[in-house]
Amino acid sequence: MSLPIANMFPEEQLTLSAEEGRGQFSSTWLASDSLAETLRYHAIKILTAHVTKGHHDGGLLELEAIQTITESTKTPLLPHLHDHFEIDGPHGRHLCVQPSKLLDPPKVKIIIAQVVQALVQLHAANIIYTDVNPDNVLFLEGTAVRQNATLQ
Repeated sequence: MSLPIANMFPEEQLTLSAEEGRGQFSSTWLASDSLAETLRYHAIKILTAHVTKGHHDGGLLELEAIQTITESTKTPLLPHLHDHFEIDGPHGRHLCVQPSKLLDPPKVKIIIAQVVQALVQLHAANIIYTDVNPDNVLFLEGTAVRQNATLQ
């Protein structure tokens, strides 16, 4: 797949494979690290040129917030910064933020299994739900993960 922004990354170390999400202020891409000894995937959040300008003008503190979290906490519950850099695009400079890790695969499997179980229950009630996306998955703080909801 030829992605227009794929050739804008420094030293072509990161290869973009797919756009994972898009919002008003940024897009998130799945990227692989070509210099790693084993294949590793990373999420890269690319801010729009307009938002990047706001960052430079001091109006956006997202990078500073994640830097503070990274320096002051060791909890796995919060995002930590692995790297950040800027790229030049057709509309200007773009700040790119790379978190240190994504959710652990076993946790993702459990979440997916629970979403599928909910869909099965909806279908059993003759309801076809067509808007499954991360914005419509509710996470409750302090609730236990059901271990029997696993995918093989």
